[in-house]
Amino acid sequence: MTNRTKLAALVGVTVVAAVALFWPSINQEAKVLIPAPVVSNNGSGVLPVDVSVVSEEFLANEIRTTGTLLASEETALFSESSGKVTDIYFKEGQQVKKGTLLIKLNDKDLVAQLDRIKIEKEFADKTMERQKLLFEKGGISREQYDQAQNRVNILQAQVDETIAKIEKTEVRAPFDGIVGLRQISPGAYLTPSIQTASIQNLDVLNLEFSIPEKYFNVVKAGDTIQFTVSNNELAYSAEIYAVEPQIDINTRTVVMRAHFNNKEAKLLPGLFAYIRYTIESINNAILVPSQSIVPELKGQKVYVIRGGLVDEKPVETGMRTDQHVQVTKGLAAGDSVITTGILQIRKGMPIQVRKIVK
Repeated sequence: MTNRTKLAALVGVTVVAAVALFWPSINQEAKVLIPAPVVSNNGSGVLPVDVSVVSEEFLANEIRTTGTLLASEETALFSESSGKVTDIYFKEGQQVKKGTLLIKLNDKDLVAQLDRIKIEKEFADKTMERQKLLFEKGGISREQYDQAQNRVNILQAQVDETIAKIEKTEVRAPFDGIVGLRQISPGAYLTPSIQTASIQNLDVLNLEFSIPEKYFNVVKAGDTIQFTVSNNELAYSAEIYAVEPQIDINTRTVVMRAHFNNKEAKLLPGLFAYIRYTIESINNAILVPSQSIVPELKGQKVYVIRGGLVDEKPVETGMRTDQHVQVTKGLAAGDSVITTGILQIRKGMPIQVRKIVK
């Protein structure tokens, strides 16, 4: 073998070795640079997709929030004075009227004091009558008559003061309502710092809730809201009666309250409420699934089916729900909007409808 032949054979071996060495990298690079064709599950090369057939539907633009039911009137019951509890006149959970005597403290000393003052005043009244007759006849001076009259006035003030002290030994219902669980027993020594019970008016409940600040000009007193409570499928109505005249700077919300007629005692204070307020409603809205909307640089579009092929339609959108978007322009009832495979399909591509969804 000549030197030239040996050189040619060596070069050939070197080339083959180099190709063998770098072939996996070249092959791998080729796989990255050359995209694989779209192949459907059925192996036909036609992509199966889900579609939604557009129809006109009812759509309500709603504010959804949460709130809490509160008693329209509620307070803790305390005594205004200290003393021994002699009588308790209510039963726990009892419905009472405003002014009903609920608890009585020992007032024997005050009653005795009142009796004494009344006797003194009775004598002072008679003395003043005599002094008046004498003064009219010139038998006494004006000063003497004024002293008698002043004595009567002082005793009357003492009577009023003692009656007020006796009233402070009584705990009465401040309004119509239901008395809660009592915290004391007969014989206990009561002070103004000890709570005796609580009372609530449940005939009307207040529903307190907050809405985002952007709606503060939309929702107003007199509007009706709908709400539900936990473990109860019934829907209830309440009327907004008051709006906080300021926005909470921490939550950027506005607090509102609504009245709920609870005459039948269906609900209790403290319940958590789920609230819906309808701003506006549309009877013939065009709705499409949210995932079918494709954002673009100049707007939005959807993919539809035309003769078994993919087509594009620019759209304008309006209100949104949890799963759907209102299309205000670009679609009509009967259009078939593609909802799956959005990233794979292109205009003019053949597709196969796999399933029709809502």
